[in-house]
Amino acid sequence: MKSASLILFILFVNWLQSCGPSRRFGTTIERDENNPCQINIIIQVALEGTDADVQAVKNDLEACYSKQCFIPCDKDSTKGCMTKTTIVVKKYGELKEEERDAYHYVYMVDNDGLPSNAYIGTPNAGASSGTWRRNAAPRVYCHEVLHFCGLEDKYCSRIYDPVKDSVIIELTCNPPPEPNGGNCCTPSATDTRCSTPCDGHDHNLMATVGADLSCQNILDIVRKAGLDNCPLECCASGKTFTKPPPEIHVTPGYLHFGDKNTSFGAYGGSTGISIKIKSSWGVGIDAGYYMHTEKDNTYKETSGILTITGGVKYTGNSPAPSKLIISGHAMAGIASYSQKVTVGNNSNKNTVTSAHLNIGAALDLKLNRFWNIRLLQLSYAPTFFYESTQHNFKANAGIVYKLQKR
Repeated sequence: MKSASLILFILFVNWLQSCGPSRRFGTTIERDENNPCQINIIIQVALEGTDADVQAVKNDLEACYSKQCFIPCDKDSTKGCMTKTTIVVKKYGELKEEERDAYHYVYMVDNDGLPSNAYIGTPNAGASSGTWRRNAAPRVYCHEVLHFCGLEDKYCSRIYDPVKDSVIIELTCNPPPEPNGGNCCTPSATDTRCSTPCDGHDHNLMATVGADLSCQNILDIVRKAGLDNCPLECCASGKTFTKPPPEIHVTPGYLHFGDKNTSFGAYGGSTGISIKIKSSWGVGIDAGYYMHTEKDNTYKETSGILTITGGVKYTGNSPAPSKLIISGHAMAGIASYSQKVTVGNNSNKNTVTSAHLNIGAALDLKLNRFWNIRLLQLSYAPTFFYESTQHNFKANAGIVYKLQKR
């Protein structure tokens, strides 16, 4: 009797495990158990191929799917949920028998010039399969995985049949019409297969492997699982992700300019805008102008330095995140150096340009949701005028305004 009870208990536990949230499919999409504002996308791929195949595909897919995407709340688009994609690539022969059903199966073959393929899968419902060519472009594998996640092609294609000297329709646009006046494309004896993105999908990875993976692709995947929304309980909680708004800064400052031949201090300032791509990383543009003047009786020399740079910005963890914000920037661009010399009624002006770097860090004090005070920004800003390097340094302070709805 005890043995029968034990067997029933084990069967019951196994049944619970098979139905519980820990179950994994080829593509699993679910809210994070510790933070409902994070949507986890787990994609598991098993390759029938070599160790080199596994490593190459793993590297390509992890690089492609490192993108995180934002899903805004309905009533406040500055808040919302984030997606996180995890790619698992393993060798099929090394999986346990009971693991194989939870992996998309891929058979790797030598690159014979034919396209790789994958059957359309369904998130949270089993796995799919496909045949991939070795040494394909990384975006090819990225494209095929989107099929595993349930997305369909957004291009039309035609194949040339040399036996019948005719064109075969391989894939059509749904919905129509097809591009090029409904003719899609024209294959030939030398280019036996051709394809063209469907209208409106020129920059969609599902239409061309010349495109990058986009957040629209990710959100289309999430929509398949019915999770393309950020619930009210999440938007009203402390766990909600906040999409940082664009920021405009105006920072008066001091520039120490020069090399071993010429050096001086210049006063001016800079302004610019930065846009967050992720919670920590963003891109920005900065423009500045600094001026120095020397006078001696009828002699006057005015030096002006105009700078324009663009690059990346990073906001790290602050010791007091509610008030103090520490950020770093690495930017590159051009600088224009002008000198105007006036002696009595005569003047002469000379202007040269150079590459310019702008690397440094800033400390902001948060006042409210719209305004920060930039307490200090220090930058190393070298220029390369007259075949020499000017090791310039800048110190700025000012205000930062965040462009968000009131």
